[in-house]
Amino acid sequence: MKPDVLEEEDIEIIDAHAHLGNIAEENGGAIIHQTGLRPNIIARFIGWLTGKFKYQFGELKEPGKIAREIATYSGRQRIAAATLENMQAEITRAGISQVCCLPIPPYVTFEDLNGARDEDKRIIPFTGFDFEKMGGYEDKITKDVIWGAKGMKIHPIIQKISPTDERVLQVAEEFGGKHGLPILFHTGRTTYYHGKEKERENSDFGRLEEIEKMLESLRSDITIIIGHAGMFQFGYVVEKFVRFPNVHVDTTFQHPERIKHLLNAFGSHRVIYGSDWPYGDMVPHIQCAKEALANESDRRVHARVFRDNIKGLMGME
Repeated sequence: MKPDVLEEEDIEIIDAHAHLGNIAEENGGAIIHQTGLRPNIIARFIGWLTGKFKYQFGELKEPGKIAREIATYSGRQRIAAATLENMQAEITRAGISQVCCLPIPPYVTFEDLNGARDEDKRIIPFTGFDFEKMGGYEDKITKDVIWGAKGMKIHPIIQKISPTDERVLQVAEEFGGKHGLPILFHTGRTTYYHGKEKERENSDFGRLEEIEKMLESLRSDITIIIGHAGMFQFGYVVEKFVRFPNVHVDTTFQHPERIKHLLNAFGSHRVIYGSDWPYGDMVPHIQCAKEALANESDRRVHARVFRDNIKGLMGME
């Protein structure tokens, strides 16, 4: 049976931002091939509720302590069940053609995702980098590209590294400059741990001011994707980042009206659909992008957002 969200559509959809494995725990890639794991009913309800409200991060202020703790709890439950089995079910439900899966070393690695790709060719593995192990980073990057890495994910908060750190700049120059592939940065202050475990992260490294400083230091031919379009700092992205021609934005967790603003500010060639599964569900994210594009009659614009932009950045045209 044809997926409900795509009854009127014939454009292939590539999800440019998703995760397999538990990206916040040691050996998080070990769960990828497990079966029967499901987030608990509370986490599923919170996910349903945020989807029901069409992901209004762009409309809301940054949450207070209680709301943040609830969201963190839900997120931890969902990534603890980020298995290939569950992703395959979500892909089928949403009518997705391919999914870019993003690691966060040392918890989930390119090798973990490449193993999933061997089992399901719809998986497009990105690589990442453990910044505590910089020795031989050029060889590691080259090897991952040879083995099929189509992009890189850097998560300053979980990896506890400033976007302006010299190690980040070195890796970005090597991967993006030498190999010409996109680097997706998490952006926006958020949290992934509770209590004393918060020492494992640095939320301030997700601030857009840090990302802007990094962009000013990078070569302009290195392609950067701003994950979540800044999340709660959406306005900062629209105001400050349009001037960087190498910057693209993804639509994860943004309301349809905010996606319209992104399209108007950056142009349709720099806006990319993504869901951040399992934190977000694919179906409501598709609906958000479709609502933003509802008055756009040029089907080429739809194709850019849902498929062509990310394919072009990955060299898969």
